[in-house]
Amino acid sequence: EVVLAPRLNVKELRMVAREIGARLQTTTGNAVLMIPRLGTGSYALRGGPLNDPKGDRAYFEALKQALPAAIPVVERDLHAEDPAFVEEAVDTLIGLIEKQAR
Repeated sequence: EVVLAPRLNVKELRMVAREIGARLQTTTGNAVLMIPRLGTGSYALRGGPLNDPKGDRAYFEALKQALPAAIPVVERDLHAEDPAFVEEAVDTLIGLIEKQAR
């Protein structure tokens, strides 16, 4: 299987993370950042063509540093497509929606 998808390098990933953090500076609550430490897509799984643990760590560390303090961070040693991670993400989102509706 050939995957023709470019992957950003560590420097570029940090730049993207800082930009996202800058755009989130006006967020004052009702938000959560969930980090799947084992990868963000099926091609990023161990052995996959886009697996880059070093780049992922650099990106997530830069993103956590750039986030406003009002946004909590939840990190899990799971892959983004792992059913347990998906279930927790959905439950978290539903909780945020319900909280806002009150």
